[in-house]
Amino acid sequence: MTITQMRALAVLSISSPVTINELSQFALTEQSTMSRTLDALEEQGFIVRKPRPEDLRVRDVEITQAGRDAFAKVWPAMYHLLIKMFDGIDSEEYETFTATTHEMVSNIRKHGIGSFHRDA
Repeated sequence: MTITQMRALAVLSISSPVTINELSQFALTEQSTMSRTLDALEEQGFIVRKPRPEDLRVRDVEITQAGRDAFAKVWPAMYHLLIKMFDGIDSEEYETFTATTHEMVSNIRKHGIGSFHRDA
C-alpha cells in the first residue's frame, strides 16, 4: 500500500464520506494524484464513490469495511513510524507542533491551497 493510499484511508476512517477535493486537502495530496489513488483503492474494494443525492455532479468518497480492515492492518506500522518521528521531542514541543499543523491545514482549506500553477 502506498503512502497516499494510507493517508486516504486514514482520513476516510475518521471522516467519511468526503469529496475528492476535501480528501485531497485533508491528505495534503494533489487532486490528480488522489484521483489515481482512489482508482486503485476502488479497484481493491477499499472505497466507493457515489453521486451526492442533492447534487449529482459531486461524488462522495466513502470507505468500505474492507477499507477499514486494510487500514487496521497498516495502522500499527504507521503509528510505530509516527512514534519514531517524535523520539526525543517533549510533550510541550509536540503540542506546539500539533497546534501549528492544525492551523496550517485550516489555512489550506480556508484559502483553497492545493496546487501550484506557474502562471498564477
